[in-house]
Amino acid sequence: MGDIIKEKTMLERYSEYMARGVPGDLAIDYAYANSQGSRSKKKQRISRRVKRIYEYNFPYFITFTIDPKHEEIPQQLIEKNIRQTLSQSALYIANVDYGSLNGRLHYHAFAAYHSKLNYNIFAAAYKYGNMHIQAVYNQNPTAITKYLFKLVNHSIKGSAQRIIYSREKKRS
Repeated sequence: MGDIIKEKTMLERYSEYMARGVPGDLAIDYAYANSQGSRSKKKQRISRRVKRIYEYNFPYFITFTIDPKHEEIPQQLIEKNIRQTLSQSALYIANVDYGSLNGRLHYHAFAAYHSKLNYNIFAAAYKYGNMHIQAVYNQNPTAITKYLFKLVNHSIKGSAQRIIYSREKKRS
């Protein structure tokens, strides 16, 4: 099952330093420096994972949208279904995002598989909306690189603070 990473807020970091007895002004400076270092490390971890996924023979970009009739369903249930849908992958990374036009919740994923996807079986597993699935081919490395960096940047921006990822599964 996938794990979720949530970045600490500045207030949480500040409160931790204050609880340790660090004076207010210094606690603010430490909290800020800590958040910048954490953000850089997070970007490096995500970049390494994205590169690792790209090394597989069958990588896919997948966008999960939420049908308006399912908007009231708790986000945890939607994410559980996404993790279940992606569970057959060898490795994946996904992030929560909100559309810039309507602010609608959706998820971006980059997943690696050991064999070609059966789209019908895969699409039947996700029950809260639609999926857009795109196989990644080596035909246009520049476009792929741009899209990969877009995924990394989506993963660290303010509206996408949580990353959902899997542990790598070896072929049996």
